[in-house]
Amino acid sequence: LAQRGYNTSNLKCSNDAMRLMMDYPWPGNVRELENAVEHGIICTTGDFVEADSLPQDIRDYQQGDILNTQTVTPERRAGDKDRRNIEAALKQCGGNKAQAAQLLGIDRTTLWRRMQKINMA
Repeated sequence: LAQRGYNTSNLKCSNDAMRLMMDYPWPGNVRELENAVEHGIICTTGDFVEADSLPQDIRDYQQGDILNTQTVTPERRAGDKDRRNIEAALKQCGGNKAQAAQLLGIDRTTLWRRMQKINMA
């Protein structure tokens, strides 16, 4: 993540966040874990990645509210994840799309296309 421009040298993971990540079954691949950690870094405001900084599906799993994965298509899950990441980046950047794209490690036009795809634009 440091290669993507995130300053993670002083960032730590809270016990609650670590427990959520350890308990989650990770039905995707390593990329899903990487995206969850990145989401936590983007959404955190202090020196600790807290449980509430993690993606909603990980928090929901711990609470027993996770949706049946057979009823949700991979495309829908990806769109939901994109939406959460984009919303978090835009919030952190005060709505500035160029800065949000940079924070997400993507080009501004790629951000625009993704926002169009998930009806955010």
